[in-house]
Amino acid sequence: MAELFDEPWKWVVFFCCTFLTGIAKSGIQGVGSLTIPIYALLFGAKASTGIILPSILVADIMSAWLNRHHIHFTYILHLIPWAAAGLILALFTGKNMPSVQFGKLMAACILAGLIVMTVMQHHTFTHRQKKWLRPLFGILAGFSALIGNAAGPVVSVYLLTMRLPKYAFVTTSIWFIFIMNVVKLPIQIFVWENIPPTSFLLALFAIPCILLGAFTGKSIIRILPEKGFRIIITILVIISTLLMIIR
Repeated sequence: MAELFDEPWKWVVFFCCTFLTGIAKSGIQGVGSLTIPIYALLFGAKASTGIILPSILVADIMSAWLNRHHIHFTYILHLIPWAAAGLILALFTGKNMPSVQFGKLMAACILAGLIVMTVMQHHTFTHRQKKWLRPLFGILAGFSALIGNAAGPVVSVYLLTMRLPKYAFVTTSIWFIFIMNVVKLPIQIFVWENIPPTSFLLALFAIPCILLGAFTGKSIIRILPEKGFRIIITILVIISTLLMIIR
């Protein structure tokens, strides 16, 4: 554990990020994207995708259990084959990529997801256009999921274009991300080899912060305007991601 956290402030940053992960799993979009560049700056770009994956999976399991109703598995099944193609593409693209270049590619995935979400979330598509969105968003979701744990914004945009009801949108998005993270786990353990055993111990330490973040997220939705909160988070994501590019 000492090799991951050689200074006390890194523990503080880690627990703050797991707290934000809990907020993200409560249904507030964009918050999870903020943790990605912070983790990358903390552990290194490629290493961070493996180190934090068990903690993310813990949050996914909690969130998937709490949101096990209103799931539209049809939309998940539409995306899975294309997402698998994106995963394979990311697997070979990132396997031997140096950490600095990997970080820039990760930042590009995060920014691409945010740009797509911002530009397209209010756009109306015809039934024929929606069919073309499946391969586009599926491949991008699979690629960004493995490169930077950054599939959330992409999946959110796709489901928004499908005009799903509120609860169906939230639960379907949560379950798609959960499935992708489960698929990624053996890839990163046996192929990329960037999930050390201590990552699973970290996931146990993260549980209280994840739970606290989930309850806080529910309170934020009730007290503060979610739109304004998401704008603040998006700005912070952009700033932290740009730091990854220029470092």
